[in-house]
Amino acid sequence: MNKKTKYELITVGLAILFFIIMGTPTALVPNPFLEYTRMIEATFFDYFFLATTSIMLAVLISLKLYFKSEKQIGAKEVTGGVAGFVAFSCPICNMLLVALLGGATIMAFIEPLRPILGMVSIVILGYLIYNTGQCKECTATETTTQA
Repeated sequence: MNKKTKYELITVGLAILFFIIMGTPTALVPNPFLEYTRMIEATFFDYFFLATTSIMLAVLISLKLYFKSEKQIGAKEVTGGVAGFVAFSCPICNMLLVALLGGATIMAFIEPLRPILGMVSIVILGYLIYNTGQCKECTATETTTQA
């Protein structure tokens, strides 16, 4: 198995793992062990942002591993992942948000911003994927090791 195929399989595995890990506590992935229902009905956008965030995080991590990037996962990556998580999670069910802001504040300010946060997450993660793929040091290392 060549290096590219190996990292493509890692990407698929990570995307499935992220989908399950982030989708289970948000009740978007059915789970027979956890009796939990969302207080706000799940929409198409919730599933879209769950899938998109899972795939983009998996691609980003796989690219960093593939290119053996010296740059570690930092604030930008975490911001993109958290914005994606808030975009598809149930705001009323998120006890941390409810404790910090209160239910009325969440419904007034966070709920209407969820689709915008999802788009912000896609933009941030897309930018990071592009920059990782265009990494000059990484691609130079890649071409020297293949030659």
